Amino acid sequence: MNTENTKKNKFKLKDIIYRNTFMLVISFVAAVVLWFSLAMNNTEERPITITDVPITFEMSQDAQNEGIKIFYKSYETADVSISGLNVGNITANDLSIKATLNPNSTKLAGNTLEKAELTLEYGKKEGKKYTDFTINSVSPATITVYYDRVKIASYDIEDTITYNTAANCYVSKPMLSNTDVIIEGPESSINKIGRVCVDYDVAGTLTDTYRFQSAITVYDLYNKPMNLEEYYLTLSVEKVDVVINVMNKQTVNLDVTKLNMPAGFSDERVTISPATIDIAGPLETISAYNTIILPDAIDFSDITLDNNSFTMEIPMPAGVSNVSNITEAKVYVNLNGFTETTLNLSAANFKFVNIPEDKDVKAITQNLSVKITGSQAQIAKLNSSSVYGIIDMANFAETNGNKNVNIEVDISAGTTSTCWVNGSYEIQVNVADKPEETSSVSEAAVSED
Repeated sequence: MNTENTKKNKFKLKDIIYRNTFMLVISFVAAVVLWFSLAMNNTEERPITITDVPITFEMSQDAQNEGIKIFYKSYETADVSISGLNVGNITANDLSIKATLNPNSTKLAGNTLEKAELTLEYGKKEGKKYTDFTINSVSPATITVYYDRVKIASYDIEDTITYNTAANCYVSKPMLSNTDVIIEGPESSINKIGRVCVDYDVAGTLTDTYRFQSAITVYDLYNKPMNLEEYYLTLSVEKVDVVINVMNKQTVNLDVTKLNMPAGFSDERVTISPATIDIAGPLETISAYNTIILPDAIDFSDITLDNNSFTMEIPMPAGVSNVSNITEAKVYVNLNGFTETTLNLSAANFKFVNIPEDKDVKAITQNLSVKITGSQAQIAKLNSSSVYGIIDMANFAETNGNKNVNIEVDISAGTTSTCWVNGSYEIQVNVADKPEETSSVSEAAVSED
C-alpha cells in the first residue's frame, strides 16, 4: 500500500517539472538576469557616458595682456564616452576638458563681438586613482564663443522722474542714493551706450515726501533701452533709492532797514528787486515769516547821487529753503529830482550840549564844510543859518585839553524834510576848568565894622 502511494507521488512531481510551463518561465527569467549581469560588467565592449563634465577655458597670454575676455560660450560642460574595466567608479572629477582661445586682436574694431569655434581637448586628470579606462569621444566636439576687449566706463545717472505736486507745495530735485554708475562689458557694447537714467512716473499728486526704489535703465546712442544680458553688461549698482522732498511753499516780501532817512523822504523811492521770493519748509516754520529783512541796513549818510544802489545777500532762517533760487537782492534809492550842495559852518553854528558845570568848552575849529543831499527845491532854500552842528560833550569833558569830537549836523529848517547830511564830521575843541569865583571884602564894609 505504501509502495503504491510512493510511486504515485513520484509520478506527479515528474509531471509538474516536465509538463508545466512554470519551469519554462523560471528558466527564461534566470537567463535574462544572467545575461544582463554579464553585460553590465563587460564595459570594454559597452562604453558608458559621463555627463556634465566642466569645460576649462584658457586664453593665450597675448590675449590676456590686451584685456580680451570670452563673453558667450555655447556650452559650459560636455558629455564624455568612456570604456574599460570598472569604469563605474569614474566621475566627472577624473576627466579634463579644455578649450583654448588664441584670438587675433586685430579683428577687434570696438563695434561688434568676435566669434570663434573652439575644438575641445580632453584627457584623464593626473593623480587620480582610476586610470584604467579609455575616452572614446566628447560631445560636443566643438563649441562657439564670442569675445571682445573688456571696457569699464563711468556714467552720471540722469533723473527722468515725472511727478505732479499740489499748488501750495514745493518739490526739491529728487535725491539719488547713487549719482553715477560704473559699467563693465565688451568694448563694442560700452561704445553703444548713450546715457544712463532713472525712469519713474510717480502716480497721483505729491503732498508729502515720497520715497521709492527704481532700476537703472541704460539707453543706446539711438535712445533705445539696452538689454543688459544681451549686451553682456554689468553695473556696479542696478537700483537706486530715491527721495523726493515735498515742502510747503509761501511767498514773502523783502525789506531793508533804513537809517537816518529824512522824515519827508518817500518809502516808495526805496525799491528792492526782487520784491518777493518763494520760501519752503515745514508749515509751522514758514508761517512765522511774512517778510525777510535784508542783513545790511542802508544809511542815508552814505547815500549820494553816485552811491544809491546796493546789492545784498538774501538771508534764510533756519529750516527754510529759498526755492526761488535768487540769492541776492538789489536795493535802489531813487534820487531823481535830487541834488547836492556844500555849506560852510562857522563856530557860531556850533552848539555844545552836556557840558559839566565846572568846565569850559571852546571850539578850536572855526569853519566846517558840510555836504548835503536833498530835493532841488529844498536845497535851494538852504543856507548856513539853517544848519547847526551839535557837539555832545558827555564823554569828552572829564579831562582838560584839546580833543577831536564828533559833530552831528542838524538841518533844522522846517522846509528841509527831504534833505540829509552826507558823511560824518568832527571838530577840535578845548576843555578847561572854569576859573574859581573869588569874593572881595569891600572897603566900605570894613569901615563899617
